[in-house]
Amino acid sequence: MLNPGKTFLITDKGWDENKDDSSWRAADYEETITLGNKDSGIALISNGDIIDAVGWGDETGIEANLFEGSAAILVSPGQSLLRTQDSDDNIEDFVESVADFQPGIAVPLTADVIITVPIIEISKSLNLAPEATLSIKNNGEVPVNIKLSFNDLSSGNNTIPKSAISIDTSLEFTIKSGEEHISKVSLRIPTGTSPGRYTSTLRVIFDS
Repeated sequence: MLNPGKTFLITDKGWDENKDDSSWRAADYEETITLGNKDSGIALISNGDIIDAVGWGDETGIEANLFEGSAAILVSPGQSLLRTQDSDDNIEDFVESVADFQPGIAVPLTADVIITVPIIEISKSLNLAPEATLSIKNNGEVPVNIKLSFNDLSSGNNTIPKSAISIDTSLEFTIKSGEEHISKVSLRIPTGTSPGRYTSTLRVIFDS
């Protein structure tokens, strides 16, 4: 049983000893898993009924009950599929993201980095700072303690460190019952950054 905001990590045997990043959380449950890196899928089943499913790659190589709508894309080595919505169409609901095995709810975060060469140079440097609004509302009856945690942004082999992300509020705060917390999240593009669609995750960890 999972309470709201909690996660349960199911992994292959030997996860805790062999995981690529020592900072990743320990497994809640380990079992021998044989998932393919391409043309494969997985389903959540309750009493024989399929509750949810996600498949990736060529649909002709995936069992029909292991994906919804159209299968999701294949991702680059070391990346993962992150759900952004639930429309029952895998190709629309999942995007490529960095592998992230930390506690909390993953909020998809993207940044379009566009770099142009100015015809007339107004100043010695240009500071591009895309900005977004993060809204967290407490609909419960008791105050909730919130902690935010950012990950690096990636685009193929290119990376923007999480230190380039800034927020106009503290990373740890409390939201009272019925109140909403608004934060402005911005990205300062490091010099020499390659243009492209960069993806990451923002972890929202909370406890009452």
